[in-house]
Amino acid sequence: MGQASLSTVNELAPMGINVTIYVVGPATLIQGLINAGINQSLIKPTTTNQITNTPNNSIGRT
Repeated sequence: MGQASLSTVNELAPMGINVTIYVVGPATLIQGLINAGINQSLIKPTTTNQITNTPNNSIGRT
């Protein structure tokens, strides 16, 4: 049986989500989501004032 190297273990796997994520927070939070493998086109920055305008059943992250 082969052994995985540390570089293999630490690589990010693309996240399999296909929904819009509304983010209230700093750019570093958005960058963290992108670094986690979430497609940037699915991430929508928003403000607390705009939360009520997001679709029902949407994902929010603060």
